[in-house]
Amino acid sequence: MKSFLRRGLGSMNGRLELIAGGGREQTISVFRAALSQHRNSFLMLLLDSEVGYHDGLRSEIKRNLRAKIRHDQIFWMVQAMEAWFLADRQTLRDYYGQGFKEKALRANPNVETIPKPDLLRSLNDATRKTGPGAYLDNKAAHAIELLSKLRPVPVRAAAPKCEELFQVLTQKLVR
Repeated sequence: MKSFLRRGLGSMNGRLELIAGGGREQTISVFRAALSQHRNSFLMLLLDSEVGYHDGLRSEIKRNLRAKIRHDQIFWMVQAMEAWFLADRQTLRDYYGQGFKEKALRANPNVETIPKPDLLRSLNDATRKTGPGAYLDNKAAHAIELLSKLRPVPVRAAAPKCEELFQVLTQKLVR
């Protein structure tokens, strides 16, 4: 994620620092610690929405953090990061190479609305007979590699939540 965001931010990327947390609870815990350690920095909690965004979950997380945070400090990404992979078909073709079946991928132009099970199934079907292998057979390694190669321009154009994330980061980093 760090290299993807840095490429998309261009010259402002020197002001960006990412701290990975792991699963949702661990990420919230890491964010809580960062709030007390970096009081003069703009901190943002990035979470996959898993089943879609809703304000009740944002309020619950704010209560659990037991800290004063602004609305723009909790950012809901997509149901699954794999949606952004579908927004950059060229990177998928380059990474998976021979045997990649692009036609198996969902054709929905709004990639962020594809249900997670459909998204994973189509990505797995498209990659099953490739050199790197089926996506779900080694999801962690594939996701890291794909994120490091993902191109921000086509993803931002196809994924409104990605565009929103870059707009917030650009606004905060310009200050």
